[in-house]
Amino acid sequence: MKLNDLPPELLQLIIAFLSPASTLAVALTSRVLFEITIEHLWEAPRMLGLVTVGDRADPRLFRGREGRCGWVGRKVRRAVGLERGEEKQRVPLVVLRARRFEFYASFVRSLSLDETQGDTLSLEVVNKPLQLVGLSSLPIALPRLHELSVHASRASFLKSACSLPWSLCPSLSRIKISVQQAPRVQDNEDPWPSALKDTLAHLPRLDELELIRHHWRGGEDALFDLLSTRFGATLRNLTVLGLDFDMRVLEQPLPALQELNLMLDTDAHVPAVLSMHALRKLHLHPITRMDGSQAVLAALDAPELGKVGLAVGFLSALDPLPDEIDSASPDPLHALLSLLARRWPHLVSFFLHISGTHHPAFQSEAAASWPLSRLRPLLTLSQLKEIHLVTPAQLPLGDADVASLAEAWPEVRVLHLRGGVVERAAGWRALSVLAQLPNLQELALPIILRTPSSPLALISASGVDTLSMGQGDVAFPDHSSSGLRALFPKLKTLQFDTRPGNSHADEIQRAGRLMRLRIALGSEPEKNRGERREMKVVNPWERSEGRIGARESAEVGWPR
Repeated sequence: MKLNDLPPELLQLIIAFLSPASTLAVALTSRVLFEITIEHLWEAPRMLGLVTVGDRADPRLFRGREGRCGWVGRKVRRAVGLERGEEKQRVPLVVLRARRFEFYASFVRSLSLDETQGDTLSLEVVNKPLQLVGLSSLPIALPRLHELSVHASRASFLKSACSLPWSLCPSLSRIKISVQQAPRVQDNEDPWPSALKDTLAHLPRLDELELIRHHWRGGEDALFDLLSTRFGATLRNLTVLGLDFDMRVLEQPLPALQELNLMLDTDAHVPAVLSMHALRKLHLHPITRMDGSQAVLAALDAPELGKVGLAVGFLSALDPLPDEIDSASPDPLHALLSLLARRWPHLVSFFLHISGTHHPAFQSEAAASWPLSRLRPLLTLSQLKEIHLVTPAQLPLGDADVASLAEAWPEVRVLHLRGGVVERAAGWRALSVLAQLPNLQELALPIILRTPSSPLALISASGVDTLSMGQGDVAFPDHSSSGLRALFPKLKTLQFDTRPGNSHADEIQRAGRLMRLRIALGSEPEKNRGERREMKVVNPWERSEGRIGARESAEVGWPR
C-alpha cells in the first residue's frame, strides 16, 4: 500500500509522531494545495476506530477492539486539533474538514496554481473552511510555503491568484508567474497589457516571469517600467515570446536578471546597447532570419554570460541563399559562431537546434551540409563543457574531424552532434579518440561501424554512459558489441535515430542491426554467464546446520 492510499486520518496520525520540520513529514504533505482540498480526499475510506474521529462512536465497529483503538482515536483527535474535553462531543463535519485542511496546509512548501490543468481558484470556496478555524485568508494557512507558481491565460484567474496577501507568508522566497495567451479568449479576459501591470503590482516579489503571445500590440513600456522599479532586485528569469516585441524596453535596468529568453526575427527594435551584467544564460528563438539574433549578440554587454542557446525555426535561416552560395556574401552560420567566439571566449555551454526545413534552400545540396569549416569558430572555445547541435542538414564529420573536436574541447562533458549521415562518417578511430576524454559522459554522433572491432584495440576507462549513433549504422552488430564495451565500460544506454530519406525496407534492416547491437551490449559476457550456471545450489536447512525448523523449511520449499 502506498502512502497516498492511506486514509487522511492515518496520515495525520503518522505525522503527529514526527517533528514538524521532519523531512518525512514535509514529504507526506508537500502536495499541490488543490490535491489536498479536493473532496475525495476528505471522503476517503476510513478504517476501524478511525471512522469515529470527531463523530459519535459506532459500537459495532468497536466491538472487541476498545483496548487497541481507543488510543488511536485520542491521538488522531489531538492531531486534528480537538481538545481532550471535547472528545465525547459530536463535532460538525465541516469543522473537522476545516481543521484537517489547516493541518495539511501547514506543511505545504510548494504551491502551483495552473489554469491550463483545470484549476479554478474560487476564493469563496477556499475562504469558507478557513473562517471556521479563525483564518482570514489562504496565505495565513501556509506558514511553510517557500515557492509559488501561477500559470494563467485569463485575467480573472490571474487577478484572483495575485491579489491574495502573499506577503503574510513568512517563508515565501520564490514567485513564478507564467501568462500564456489563450487561443480563443474574450477581450475582457485578455490580461494584456495594462491589466497585467495592475495585477502584478499586488505581488510582494517576482522571481520568474514568462510572457507568451502570438503578437505584441504595444504596452510593453508600462509593464517593464514596473518590472524595473518594483521587481528589479528579485527578477532573475525572464521569458518573452511573441512576434513584434519591442526590444528597446529592455534598456531599463534589471540588475538581478540571470536568464533571458527572447523570440525575435528582425533587428528593427534592437537597441544599440543592452547592459545586463548579471546575465548568465541567453536563449534566442529566431524563426526565418538571424538578423535580430546577431543584433542582440552584438549589442549585449554581459561579461558573466556562460550559456547560449538558439532554437531556430527553419534551416534556411542559417544557410546562404542558393544564388549567394558562390558569392562573397558571409555565411550566416559562420558569422554567428564567429561573433559568439569573439565576444564570449569563456562560454561553457552552447545549444543550437533547428526545428525544421524550409523551401527552397533545403533542396540545395551545398546549403544542406555543415562541414567542419562552417563550425570552425566553435573550436576556439576551449572551455566548452556542453555542446548541442541538432540539425536536419548533413554533418560530414570523419575521424580526423572528430579528433580535432576532441583536441579543441578537452573538458567536454556532453557532446551532441545530431544531423544527417554521409559516407564520410565517424567510425572506430573517432570513438577511440573520444573515449580518452576524461569528463565525457554523454555522446551523440553520426557513427558508421564498418568493421567488427576497433583496429586500435584500446581498453579505456571512459565514463560515457549514454551513446547515440544518430543516423549511423553497424555492419557486424554481434562482434562490434565487444569493441564498444571495451571503449565504454560504463555504457548503459544505446540510442539511434531514423533516416528520413531511407526506404522502408532499408530502414527496417538497419533498425534490426542496431537493435541486435543494443541487445548484445545489454547481455552479460559469456564468462559471467558460465560462472552463474556452475554456481552450486545450497539447501538453506543444510547451510544452517539444522537450526532452521521444519516449518521454515516447508515455507521456502526445501525438505528437511
